[in-house]
Amino acid sequence: MAKITIDRPFEWCKQSNVNIYIDDEKVGELNSGKNIEFEVLPGKHKVALKKKSIMGFNKPVTVNLGIDENKTISVKSFKYGPAMMPILLLILFSIYLIVVNLFDFEGLYFVVIAVYAVVVFLFMYFNAKNFHYKMEATE
Repeated sequence: MAKITIDRPFEWCKQSNVNIYIDDEKVGELNSGKNIEFEVLPGKHKVALKKKSIMGFNKPVTVNLGIDENKTISVKSFKYGPAMMPILLLILFSIYLIVVNLFDFEGLYFVVIAVYAVVVFLFMYFNAKNFHYKMEATE
């Protein structure tokens, strides 16, 4: 029987589970730093990922398997993913410096917390909208 292995290396910025679909049928979930194997019949199979909180699928990968053939699909985040958290921290630190230097900081704790919450929400929203995993079939 043919086998498809999906390998997802650990990435600190994209650790949520993703749903795995083979031939438009959900076959499992995969977390960051794990791999999973599926036995399939020989022939062409379409493998796709879908993040639970996002409506669309990633661009699927088509693999053609012969009898007793194994294929590995490597899953990686989009190339700018690791830069997102440092950018967020720089934005939050800049907001803090602006508030401390331009305003009387004593009474603005709730305003700073509210601004932080909005910035973090926008960061999470745009990060989810730009969700992308690169999938490559290897031998």
